[in-house]
This record gives sequence, C-alpha cells and structure tokens, in this order.
Amino acid sequence: MNEVLAERAGIALTAARLAPPAYILAELGESPSDPAQARAWDRGLALIEGYRQRNGVTDLSRAFGAEPGDCAAQERQRLEVQWLRRYQQQLRQDRTRQQVREREIGLSL
Repeated sequence: MNEVLAERAGIALTAARLAPPAYILAELGESPSDPAQARAWDRGLALIEGYRQRNGVTDLSRAFGAEPGDCAAQERQRLEVQWLRRYQQQLRQDRTRQQVREREIGLSL
C-alpha cells in the first residue's frame, strides 16, 4: 500500500514539474533554471503535492484547498503554509541575488 502511495506521489511530482498547474504557478512561479532556485522550487512543489496527496485535495485553484473543518487539520494546514512561505522567501532572495549578479556582470562589461 505504501509503495502505491509513494508511486502516485512521484507521478504527481513529475507531472507538476513538467506542466505546473495553476495553483503551483500562483505559489511558486515557473520552474527556475538556476540550480539553487530550482532546489527551493522543488521543495515547495513537493510540500504542496505531498499535502494534496495526504489530504485528498482536488481544488485546482488553491494549493492547499479549502480550510479544513477540524482544528487539528487546520493546524496541519497552517504549518504546511508556513513551510511554503519559507520556500517562497528563499526563491525571492535567490532571484534577487541572481538579478544583482547579472547587473554587476553587465556593468563590468
């Protein structure tokens, strides 16, 4: 049973990497080509898709779906969203550093 779930999760990750759904693009943007950014993007993708698999989320517009009804599920969702915010912040910082490097290279030429 666990093997089947792991296989499904792997398939969902691969599909989302190849053709990111709207909820991934809304949260993470396009998959970056920079390796450091790509690692943060992949962690965010795995977090979202893992949550969706574990909680049966099918909402195509919201990464974490609707707010759960019970307190424990709300807390789990809140923690997942906090982790996603960390990955988003890392992506923003990495993109800013890359832009600064590109400007510096352009100025030195």
